Amino acid sequence: MTSKNPHHDIIAQILEKEFAAEPHRITRMGNGICNEVYSVETADRDVIVRLKAEARYMFGSHNHIPIFRSKGIPVPEILADDYSRSFVPLAYQVLSKIEGRDIMNVIDTLTDDQLRAVAREISNVFDRLRDVPNNGKFGVLWGDGDDLVESWAADIARMTGVVIGWGTRTGVLDEQLEHILTWINTEYKDYFESVPPVTYFGDICAKNVMIQDGRFSGLVDLDSLAQGDPLEAIGRIKASWHGTHYGKVYADAVMDAQRLTAEQRNLVTMYALLNRTYWTMENGIQFNQNTGTTVDRVREKEDKAVVAALLEELKILS
Repeated sequence: MTSKNPHHDIIAQILEKEFAAEPHRITRMGNGICNEVYSVETADRDVIVRLKAEARYMFGSHNHIPIFRSKGIPVPEILADDYSRSFVPLAYQVLSKIEGRDIMNVIDTLTDDQLRAVAREISNVFDRLRDVPNNGKFGVLWGDGDDLVESWAADIARMTGVVIGWGTRTGVLDEQLEHILTWINTEYKDYFESVPPVTYFGDICAKNVMIQDGRFSGLVDLDSLAQGDPLEAIGRIKASWHGTHYGKVYADAVMDAQRLTAEQRNLVTMYALLNRTYWTMENGIQFNQNTGTTVDRVREKEDKAVVAALLEELKILS
């Protein structure tokens, strides 16, 4: 199978080598900003093919998928992988397909009862991963520990520096965003310093949660496990659909299932503000073919409005 997209030719080579099969249909997955991901149909199976020049991110899912599966969390199976770039010029993984659609594409169609049921499943993911041993450091664990640091405060500060660099480069950074990041790093420093390293899956917010027929069917894109504060991931969930009815029902239901205190819920709002500020400054940074270097001004305006609303909510709660 040939195509103007060189990835299609690479995928055809991979399927021939691994399964003696050829792709009948290749569909690029529009979610995600790290790897190049395709849904591929063959004569006898549907698979997900993930490609990347830098293998360290996929090493993460190579290591983490067995952990999720050992905990009874529905995730894909790795059917084939090769990180050497010796057969094709990219590292690759071929995964089984989790049926359903990503939550970002269906959340507005779910009933309140369905949202609460999904939220309980997500709460179970947090609970099942909580006792996974870690090395006592903090940050995102990919296929190596190169990004880990000695405290949660240091990791928050590190990521803050990264996104300020992005926002400076694109011009998205403004005085309010910089003030928010400085304030959070200062105001919550003692709390961040007190956080123990707990294992959790952070990339579980507006994507990577698969829904089939209104029910949770599994998790995808498992490159990153985090070591730090699981409330940060719940903050991402709150940040994803802030200001919508379904977003509030879903985020509140996750917090209810986790039995969070009023103080912990305030921290979730702080993390929602922090992450939405981070996301605002991803605008105009190219990570993969789903992203580009042109700043989306409509998205920028929407993101900054949500940031302002979360800041106001946090001030009221504080």
